Amino acid sequence: MNLSSTSFNGTFNNSFTILSHPENINLTFLWNSSSILKMQSTPFKDRVSGFTLIELLVVIALIGILAAMLLPVLVKAKIKAKGAQAIGNFRNITHGWHMYSDENDDLILPGRFGKESGGSKNPKNWYEVGNGLKYRPRWVAYLGTQAGVFPFKSPSKSNDRQDYDHKSYINPLRPIWKDERNYSFGYNYQFLGNGRFDSTKKNYVNFPVYRGSIQNHAGTVMAASCIGTAAGFKEIERAGYSNQGKKYNAEGNHGWSLD
Repeated sequence: MNLSSTSFNGTFNNSFTILSHPENINLTFLWNSSSILKMQSTPFKDRVSGFTLIELLVVIALIGILAAMLLPVLVKAKIKAKGAQAIGNFRNITHGWHMYSDENDDLILPGRFGKESGGSKNPKNWYEVGNGLKYRPRWVAYLGTQAGVFPFKSPSKSNDRQDYDHKSYINPLRPIWKDERNYSFGYNYQFLGNGRFDSTKKNYVNFPVYRGSIQNHAGTVMAASCIGTAAGFKEIERAGYSNQGKKYNAEGNHGWSLD
């Protein structure tokens, strides 16, 4: 040991202490007349101490418990926020329901007008949706058109399975359910107006229906979130959503109509 770098403290004939500056350690030698019996080393009080492994594991465990407790609350809050957003988006469109009746002598918009012979080649099956003609659009496209919220960037006169483009038509809780047919909101068309032709191909199933015939507007459902024909199957039997699919057990299949 280099004594030039140390200093002595204490009574030499009993013990002495060497302060070793490079090591920042207080070394105490116990002295017994002719020999050193034991050496003790003690850190300075100002030396920084860290976590032990046990303490660190306890902290990690506590964080995990808190996260497990908070996660369901955060998930519920996120779903609630998306639900509020869906209602806000859809409110812009539903204003068109009354606007359509106001402009058509109190007539209620049907879920969809009947299919005339000739299909997409017959102009009688083309309807204005605000920024062009569209082949047999469904109810929600009409409502948006009345409210000035156009559903499609490029309406098609030959395709009735387009995806809705405007964000007001999209349900944030089901953002991929954009197809006209397999839609996330269903219309109460059996009650408010079923414009399809019956078996005779001459009469409508339930059309026209007029707004004045509704006795309780506040208690009447216009539209609601819908899983389509999959509602007729047990949950374990249902298949996932398919944008252009037609499987009866698939969620969202024919979801535009609320049955």
